[in-house]
Amino acid sequence: MVLQPGCRAGPAVCGHAVHHARAGELLPRADEQPAWTDDDFRLSAEGAADLAENAIINRDSTTAEFEAWWTVQKPPRLAKPCSTATCMGHVGRPVS
Repeated sequence: MVLQPGCRAGPAVCGHAVHHARAGELLPRADEQPAWTDDDFRLSAEGAADLAENAIINRDSTTAEFEAWWTVQKPPRLAKPCSTATCMGHVGRPVS
C-alpha cells in the first residue's frame, strides 16, 4: 500500500460513517474520536449466526423477487444463466 504524505495506515472509513454525515459536513478526524478496540471487529457466535441467517433470508427474497420480475417481461427473459442485459434490466429499473 502506498500512502500519501501525511497519511497513516489504519482502518478505512466505512460506508456507515458516510451515512451519518450531513451534506456539507466533514467526517470527524481520527484523533477527535475514540479509537476502535478489538471488540469492534469481533462477532459473538450468536451475532455470526444471525448474520448468516440474515444473508440467507436476503438472498432468498432477492432471488424470488428477481424470478417474479423476469417471468413477466415481454418477451420473458431467461434468468439462468442470466445475461448482462437481463441483470441490468432488473437492477437498473426504477424502484417503485
